[in-house]
Amino acid sequence: MSSRQAALLVHALGETDKAWVLAQLPVSQQQQMRSLLDELSELGIPVDRRLIDVALLKRPLTPAPADDDSFVSTVVASDVARVLRAEPTAFVRKLLACKHWPWAAKVAEELALPAPPEPADDHAPSDAFRRCATQLLADRLRQSGLAVALPPVLPSAADETGSWLGRWQALWRTTA
Repeated sequence: MSSRQAALLVHALGETDKAWVLAQLPVSQQQQMRSLLDELSELGIPVDRRLIDVALLKRPLTPAPADDDSFVSTVVASDVARVLRAEPTAFVRKLLACKHWPWAAKVAEELALPAPPEPADDHAPSDAFRRCATQLLADRLRQSGLAVALPPVLPSAADETGSWLGRWQALWRTTA
């Protein structure tokens, strides 16, 4: 992990945790890290707590796909449910039914909707609806601050062991 990547992770921490991490570094590295953190703040880079989860679960942080369909297909269910919560139920149900989305069942469950049916050619919404609805969803996800799509990877048993602080310390030791 580069020092810039480490700085992004530290940037995502709360002030107390950030101070603890900085205190663990040698003075020369503290100065370098503070410089990088100042740069992130000056650039207006938002704090994204998901970066910590990504690092701790050792999931790759992949850039968001350029096209809306690919982007929407790779986001996590909780983010989709969060942005669809404000939409009319009829629209959400039709969106869930227009394609085999990997997150559809989880989103339906989170929004207390019946499980979406498998898309069938004779009852599927029009392709124009699917494109427009997908674009709307992608726009809402991006506006909500979802900058990247995370691959849906389940944590291994090893990732679940130990405390959050212990895993963070282990990660930090591997980057120092």
